[in-house]
Amino acid sequence: MREKRILTVGPSFDSLGGISTVSKMLNDYMNKEGHPVDHLGSMFEGSFFKKQLFTLFSYVKFLKILASRRYCLIHIHSSTDYSFYRKIYFIVLSKLAKKRIILQVHPGRFYDFFKSKKRFLQYFIKKILGMPDVIIVLSEGIKEKLITILPEGKISVLPNPVNCAHFRCQKQKKEKVILYLGWFVKEKGVYDIVKAIPDVIAKDPTVKFVFCGAKEKQNLRSLFENVPFKNQVSVNEWVMGEEKTDILAQSTMLLLPSYTEGFPNVILEAMASCLPIVTTPVGAIPEVLQEGRNCLYVQPGDAEALAEKILHLLKHPELGMRMGDENLHLVRETYDIKIVGSKLEGIYSRYMNKSA
Repeated sequence: MREKRILTVGPSFDSLGGISTVSKMLNDYMNKEGHPVDHLGSMFEGSFFKKQLFTLFSYVKFLKILASRRYCLIHIHSSTDYSFYRKIYFIVLSKLAKKRIILQVHPGRFYDFFKSKKRFLQYFIKKILGMPDVIIVLSEGIKEKLITILPEGKISVLPNPVNCAHFRCQKQKKEKVILYLGWFVKEKGVYDIVKAIPDVIAKDPTVKFVFCGAKEKQNLRSLFENVPFKNQVSVNEWVMGEEKTDILAQSTMLLLPSYTEGFPNVILEAMASCLPIVTTPVGAIPEVLQEGRNCLYVQPGDAEALAEKILHLLKHPELGMRMGDENLHLVRETYDIKIVGSKLEGIYSRYMNKSA
């Protein structure tokens, strides 16, 4: 009897960002639990030309993989826009090869992406979404939106996981460090943090702002070259592994004033590091975090309110500690990789045991 193997398709595990982090974490968990899972990278970081060339090579590899008849289930990780359009190739060929298909849609804005298209393109997208056996989304709220265009039984909810064992709770901090981790782009609210910094430092000159990420790094650095508080701001490379663990443990709070999200991994990592969070009520975030209990909310683009919430946590450290404790309890009980991974095992078992 041929071994039942699973193939996941998504960004290369060497890529930066949440989707590659989540898919690698889930694959590692499944392999550790004795379920053989392999991964095919469909995109990686690099120039536009290199990205397109990598994707073309992945298309050729996928044809060979399907011809080998080695896999009974194909699990495809997708975002919106070009990421989704790239995945159409894998979805259609998997369907033609009569494979069981799982499509995991990571961003919370997929419904908005769909609704923004003209009617003929909506019809085409719905046809593609009808091919997978199940579509996985991050939260019940996202599911509620998608069941207006897809059958409810076709959609399953699987939250993003975090490996709580990789992070630590450090109660005593040497400095007041206000941390941002993520892409340096407008959509993540990073430039709203820039606007908030002068107000915060004017009222508490002992704080430090630390940015770790990628994309518009030089542009972000240039904004602090000629300011009087430039020594209190550092713009660093993307961090991973122990370096990320250390930075989170040493920080006072996490900032993520995004304009759009699904449910970001960095929030789970901050929760596992028992940090309070200042963020925006977008995507699936308000389904998880309660104002005043786990986080403080600001509206996207409101730099003045962002400064006020940062200062409020600095002025009331006991509030930040209570939030951190609540976050640590919640993330261990609900989002640890062992809990989320076991839910994925159930989804895999359900569809692997059905004949294609």
